[in-house]
Amino acid sequence: MGSVWLARHINLGSPVAVKFMAPTYAASSTFLARFEREARIAANLQSPHVVYVQDYGIDDDTPYLVMELLQGEDLDTRLERVGRLSLADATRILVQAGKAIRRAHDAGLVHRDLKPANLFLVCAEEEPEEIVKVLDFGIVKETGVRLTDEVTRTGELLGSPHYMSPEQVRGEKDVDQRSDLWSLGVILFYAVTGELPFQGDQLGAVIANILVAPLPSASRRAPDLPPTIDAFFARALARDRAQRFQSIGEMMGDLRRLAGMASPSIPDLHQACTGAPTSSPSSPSSPSSPSSPSSPPSAGVTISIRDLELAAPALSQRSARPGTLTGAGSTA
Repeated sequence: MGSVWLARHINLGSPVAVKFMAPTYAASSTFLARFEREARIAANLQSPHVVYVQDYGIDDDTPYLVMELLQGEDLDTRLERVGRLSLADATRILVQAGKAIRRAHDAGLVHRDLKPANLFLVCAEEEPEEIVKVLDFGIVKETGVRLTDEVTRTGELLGSPHYMSPEQVRGEKDVDQRSDLWSLGVILFYAVTGELPFQGDQLGAVIANILVAPLPSASRRAPDLPPTIDAFFARALARDRAQRFQSIGEMMGDLRRLAGMASPSIPDLHQACTGAPTSSPSSPSSPSSPSSPSSPPSAGVTISIRDLELAAPALSQRSARPGTLTGAGSTA
């Protein structure tokens, strides 16, 4: 719904990412509200695991966000590259993402669009470990859906139906935080098996599988996984919300115990910043580019678009995510 540009603050010389909303969407009050909501939520969650929005405004009828500049890769890109992750590696990513989701849930927010492409793995120059950032908090519930990964026009689905909960694909109005827990369960299943639990190339097939298809056994698809993981997925992907995990803390605590980690609490990530999982089943190692610091800048900093010098858009559309630039340019 726009483009992300690498920019430099003229006076401070600091690099930032600037996301401009496409004029077609800027004319829509619905998309304009989503864009502003994205800025407001990301700025106010104040979590190191949420991309930090430094400013929001409208210049010559073009809405824009000024964000921290990140470099690395999203989980979707990593899984395409390495196939699948070990349970330990996937757990390290999920529990850190869980910190951002817990902060959102505590604020009464439901993400509604959790998927591997919205979990960004940052390799910070001054940190030896990866930092997970949850992206795209501005999604609003839309009606009328078709099978697509991104919004292209009003009435189409925001996000990917493969990761949606049964109540979400049914269009129920009372979607709550347990829908996000379902999505995290699907992400984990895909990460550790290399396959989606509910597949299909057409929207109708995907929805039907989410609603009625038997849950496949993760341990059969990936025999190196512990057999007890099937019980975890049976609860994470229970169609009855009352049978599902009821909070992100409960879910991540069970996942950590399953992975043999010491504490049931949500921890920091302890993975070396190598650009690839430490023990994935098929992981060619390639270093990631360094990033700018991931900690939010001091409160009260305001950046006017007129104080910025635009450099170039990113080339890769796959990295078109708020706060992300992995090459010479991108779109989002």
